Amino acid sequence: MVPLAALAVCAVAVVSFFLLSSAPSPGTESPSAVVSARPPMIGGTPADEAVFVLLARNVDQDASVVAVDPATGEAAASYAAGHDPAAAVSSGGDRLYLSSGLGYGSNLSVIETSTGQVVRRIGFPDRWDNTLPPYFPTMALAPDGRWLFALRARSVGPERDIYTVAVFDAVQGEFLADELPMAGCIGGLLVPGSSSLDVACPHTGILLSFPALGNGRFDPPSSVQASERFVAGAARLPGSPDVLLVTDAGRVIRVGADGVSVIVVLAEAGADQPQFAGFAVSPDRSRLYVGRGEGRLGSISRIEAYEMATGARSAEVELPAPGWTMRLSRDGERLYVAAHETLQLLVFETRGLRLVATWRMPDRPALVLAP
Repeated sequence: MVPLAALAVCAVAVVSFFLLSSAPSPGTESPSAVVSARPPMIGGTPADEAVFVLLARNVDQDASVVAVDPATGEAAASYAAGHDPAAAVSSGGDRLYLSSGLGYGSNLSVIETSTGQVVRRIGFPDRWDNTLPPYFPTMALAPDGRWLFALRARSVGPERDIYTVAVFDAVQGEFLADELPMAGCIGGLLVPGSSSLDVACPHTGILLSFPALGNGRFDPPSSVQASERFVAGAARLPGSPDVLLVTDAGRVIRVGADGVSVIVVLAEAGADQPQFAGFAVSPDRSRLYVGRGEGRLGSISRIEAYEMATGARSAEVELPAPGWTMRLSRDGERLYVAAHETLQLLVFETRGLRLVATWRMPDRPALVLAP
């Protein structure tokens, strides 16, 4: 497997929902619509504006997800996440998808964020298990919110695992019978698109592309050898079917119908390499953001911005504390960094990479889920 790794929150209105212990029985209630007509509220915060953060320590300790008010940095709600969780949030912030538990006791819960109600819980054995830091996203939603993709790993013998992607229908509230095969793709980086699901295989440099046929069905994947080096990050180029990859050799690679090409060469940085969950592309396609640190699977110590048109580095910043993961806001104006060791969420203004806020979290932030 790819390696991974108490203060009470002083918030104006913190709502704790002890969800996993009070969920309804499977199949007793159907999930409501994926997208609401108007954004629901989480406390006094519109759900589509909240910043969702996964807080986690060790895999054998209970974790949680908090919804943070971006205006104050205070927690508007907290959701129990169980052991070794993975999570994803709908684009409107109204649904939180949480998988947790170990072995055959693992499950997937669908949670209404405004009330904390679990509207669906279903067994999810053999889901991807994180064992040590850092965390990385092992679940991702399709752009329309209909399909949730989640990594699975089944052990079939000593040092023999089968890797697949499970597909969850967010409207019907069930997993599809057919899974997507990823032979030899350990710790795949999920890149959902409107017409395909792409998966970057970090250790082999291969990009798998599953063409969508509709109703959650996919054709067998095409395979492109995008790089001979370790792939540390992957992202969809906004408004395009193309995928961007960043390698440990400091190359940003574009993969699309026109083939494979290097579009940006990162500045020399000694032993520092691009880090897992440390790669983002601005919505207007003008800029790339890369988190760098020592080793392949360490922490982010510096963030750099590069201009897509020229490949030039336009800004850089040394972090005041090591970052586990980072995420760009939907509008591209803010960059959030989970500083696990110091229990902080660092907030940067993307133009110039200026630190504008430091939010204290109630526990150690591992993964920024949304916006």
